[in-house]
Amino acid sequence: MSLEKPDSLRFGKEFRLNSDIELRDLTLTGDRFRGRFLEIKHKASDADTRRFCIKVPKAVGNAVCRNRVKRIIREVLRHNMDKLRPGVRAILRAKGLPAESPHSHFEKEILGALADA
Repeated sequence: MSLEKPDSLRFGKEFRLNSDIELRDLTLTGDRFRGRFLEIKHKASDADTRRFCIKVPKAVGNAVCRNRVKRIIREVLRHNMDKLRPGVRAILRAKGLPAESPHSHFEKEILGALADA
């Protein structure tokens, strides 16, 4: 019995943006969106894959809270991947956790910033 999740339920490594060169380029030249709960730097690329870097600073809360924020953001991205343009690269930096329905708040900000990117 395998405990692996099916590919449709995963936010795999192919969606992670972790190259220092790409992160630096995106930070310096990417378009910025500032929402109430997220700050997003994004840029389109010629590649077909969408890639993301999720950052949650210690100011957001303790480790449990920060990990919850990351899980929620990954889940929102996974469910809305088809609504995002192919080739988008983005750094998503959380500013806080909404008290009520965090999924909908994060989803609204992510789709607002990245649907046109």
